[in-house]
Amino acid sequence: MKNPFYAGVYVYGKSEKRTEIVDGRARKSYGQSKPSGTWDVLLQDHHEGYIDWSEFERNQSLIPVNAFGQKGGIKSGRGGWRCPGACSPAASGRRLGVVYSGRAPGHPYYRCERINQMLAKPRCMTFGASRIDPAIGRRY
Repeated sequence: MKNPFYAGVYVYGKSEKRTEIVDGRARKSYGQSKPSGTWDVLLQDHHEGYIDWSEFERNQSLIPVNAFGQKGGIKSGRGGWRCPGACSPAASGRRLGVVYSGRAPGHPYYRCERINQMLAKPRCMTFGASRIDPAIGRRY
């Protein structure tokens, strides 16, 4: 949801062409994003949007935080499981991963495996999701 169109806004001039001299030759790069305050045209309420402008701006501030691999981010796991985004083990400080055991659809479990994958150390924790997810849902 990076496009303002979803918020009912028409925008022109979100990107620009940049030219720099590299090894004595002009090198042009296209599609360089510009900050929202410097767009050439911004028409709010241009058409009916799926979300309002304030929700769009809030989403834009959350997108970098939710990027894959960002330590300390609040990214949620697939399938709506909440704990990976809200919890991190003190031992590693990494995000928890969700794994499923048993027959499909399987029972979700949270595991800290990053430390194992990166440094060949044992997992620092593993626990079931069925009890903690409702508690986190009530808090957030």
